Order: sequence, then C-alpha cells, then structure tokens
Amino acid sequence: MKNVTYYNAGAGSGKTRVLTAKLIDLFYNQGVKEDEVLAFCFNRDAAEEIRTRLNSKCTVEDQSRTSEYDVVNTFHAFAKSVLGKDCGK
Repeated sequence: MKNVTYYNAGAGSGKTRVLTAKLIDLFYNQGVKEDEVLAFCFNRDAAEEIRTRLNSKCTVEDQSRTSEYDVVNTFHAFAKSVLGKDCGK
C-alpha cells in the first residue's frame, strides 16, 4: 500500500472539506483512477455527505462525467460488499 493518508480530528474541524478536496486533487490533478482509491468514514451520514460533495464538485469540473463517484464507504459497507462478492451474492 502506498500513499496512505489518515485524518483524525474533532467535530467541526473540516475533515469532510479536506477529504473532498484531497479526492478531487487525486482524480483531476494527479491522474489517480477511481478504482485505485478507498476512502472510509465512521458512519453512513459522513460517507454520504462526502459522496454528495464529491459528485457535485466533480460535475462542475468535468461536464462530460455521467457516473457518480462511489469511493467513499463505511468500513462495514466495504466489508459487506467484499464478502458479498466472495460468497457469490
């Protein structure tokens, strides 16, 4: 694993804004592909908020983009998706 970044900060400190900006930078300035990124959040609300911000900002940046970014998950949702694939579901 390379380029691992971990953010840990208190409520209201700007984690969502920082993570969204970092993801946009990775996709648009550093050429990182969506399938090379995993972003985890503690709860569904935080993951959904980052997904919403990311998709709205990326639509402005790239008018040709039609699909939504789905790189932000909770640990549980990611594990469930991996286990579902491995179990044939």
